[in-house]
Amino acid sequence: MANWEGWEGWEGWEGWEGWEGWRSPRGGGSGGNVAALLRGRELTLGGQMGAQWRLRPGQVLGRAPVPATGKDPRKALGSAGGILEVSQIARARSIIFDLCTDVDFDVRGETFVLMTRAFDRAGAAQAICTIARPSDANFAEQARLVEAWAVLRPERVPEILDQMDVPMGLWASVMDLNSTTTPHTLALIDVCIGFAAHVVHRIKHSLGTARPVMFSPYIQPIRPTPRFGALPSGHATEAFVVSELLKKLIGCRDSADSAAKVLDAYAERIATNRVVAGFHFPVDSMAGCMLGTCLIDYVQRLATPDAVNFSPYQFVYTGANPEFDPEVWRRPPKPSDAGAQLGDIEGKSIVVAGLGSDHAKTSSLSALWEAAANEWR
Repeated sequence: MANWEGWEGWEGWEGWEGWEGWRSPRGGGSGGNVAALLRGRELTLGGQMGAQWRLRPGQVLGRAPVPATGKDPRKALGSAGGILEVSQIARARSIIFDLCTDVDFDVRGETFVLMTRAFDRAGAAQAICTIARPSDANFAEQARLVEAWAVLRPERVPEILDQMDVPMGLWASVMDLNSTTTPHTLALIDVCIGFAAHVVHRIKHSLGTARPVMFSPYIQPIRPTPRFGALPSGHATEAFVVSELLKKLIGCRDSADSAAKVLDAYAERIATNRVVAGFHFPVDSMAGCMLGTCLIDYVQRLATPDAVNFSPYQFVYTGANPEFDPEVWRRPPKPSDAGAQLGDIEGKSIVVAGLGSDHAKTSSLSALWEAAANEWR
């Protein structure tokens, strides 16, 4: 679980394999061990080489026997519960694929609409989130804030560098995450971050917003600017994905909960540090906060089909509150909110009357969510 380098910039997916160190588990990939296995097999089998093995009752030659428990391992690995038995990287890729196949998008003018077919039995697409692109004038004004926040760099550089990758050490220190007592929680974080990475990059590409360095020569980011759009901030999205997920798993009822306060504070800190570093505008963090919260709300609805209806999230920045305040963006807007009107999804709630798509897609997610939730009960 130590190899997170691949996450930097949300691009190096090779880093996922660091979760298990599968290239050489316990040295099993070395030539010496392979030679030892070959020699051991030769010595162990000896004169039995080529001899007919005695079959157990019910066993067919060339097929693995059914264990005494009667549980067929081939069926187990292909079932919903069996998703917990496969390797972590295989599990993550499988569930992320399931999540991605139910989402779609549309770009209406300068507004990105994220949609799902999971909540409608007929497979009709329903909007779950909309993000409106701020104006160039908004970004120009925000550039002044980025310039001003640069004074915080000397004290925050260690944090910024540590948070270039997913700062799992930070989250682990808050909630005592570890592979012994919370393996399924770690696996669910893995899945949710991976799903969010796919979504956030599609939005970045569609909205195509510039980075702060393109608005002012005085910003001078501490490292080369990533070569893709700024809004929404991927780091902010990921931070609030982790924060909101952990709050749901441990049962935080409101933001006054002590654990919720700490988790929210760290998510905000990670997002803000990207602005201090010169990579993002505060408005990028606002959009990331909203998106991360929305995605976890959505994933929970899929994982727990008996959950209440889903309220779509909307992001519209008018410039009225240029500072980043998570409390403003970490909830679905009410119809009375200023600037929250976005056409046909205003104030509407999606009725979750049973999953509309093939339930096999969400059964693995449900099994993993339940296993993670049980670690906190």
